Amino acid sequence: MSKVHLTLKSSNIKTGEISVSTTEEDSCPTSCPLRGQGCYADGYPLKGHWNRVPDIGLDWDDFCQTVQDKATALWRHNQAGDLPHKNGEIDADKVFKLEKACRLGGKKGFTYTHHDMSDSMNRLIVMICNKAASFVINLSGNSMSHADDLAELVSFGHKPAPVTTVMPSFYERKHVKKGVWSETYDEYRSRVDLWNIKTPKGKKVTVCPATYRDDMDCAKCKLCAMSHRETIIGFPAHGNRKAKASEIANDTK
Repeated sequence: MSKVHLTLKSSNIKTGEISVSTTEEDSCPTSCPLRGQGCYADGYPLKGHWNRVPDIGLDWDDFCQTVQDKATALWRHNQAGDLPHKNGEIDADKVFKLEKACRLGGKKGFTYTHHDMSDSMNRLIVMICNKAASFVINLSGNSMSHADDLAELVSFGHKPAPVTTVMPSFYERKHVKKGVWSETYDEYRSRVDLWNIKTPKGKKVTVCPATYRDDMDCAKCKLCAMSHRETIIGFPAHGNRKAKASEIANDTK
């Protein structure tokens, strides 16, 4: 059974001071091409924290209660890890319990999943949560072409979820080290044509503002917490294994 750790106030400059959870690695689907091959969570210091979750984390019921009672009004589920599942089938009871905890506690949670959306039950579970809107589940694309496929999914006549995607590292703002830019904002915006990025099928892609702006974080942005968002949110490959992630993100098949 996967344990979950909840940091009540994150010190990550990209999330801002919101609550952030981390779930054991066995929650991640084995089908995810980034697992062990480019996932940003495999880099330290996050990897070190992720490795400790089996020892310091909570059981699911206790985690849900803690979210309801103590999480910030806006919070992010899974800076690392994925939704609970049984052999790739999302565990509806657990996910709905978390959605209920958000609703009863007056919280707005958001997360991302790499679980297989060709599975109709997985799509339905995600859609139900997004209809409730207190716990928003974004579908995670491995590339912009994969994001196109996810954006065209339908469950009972409805789009099940908003979509995000990994992007090639070309779209990362150039920097010397974290927070020290070697490329001005105007140079970056011009180089990547920031306002006109589209998927192969012409869907609009919005690069996560927290990845290239010093004055933006999840607490301020809130785009990933919008359940009926049309634009696809893109995350340029980053971290210790960004070369591999970028290679996967460049796949146009």
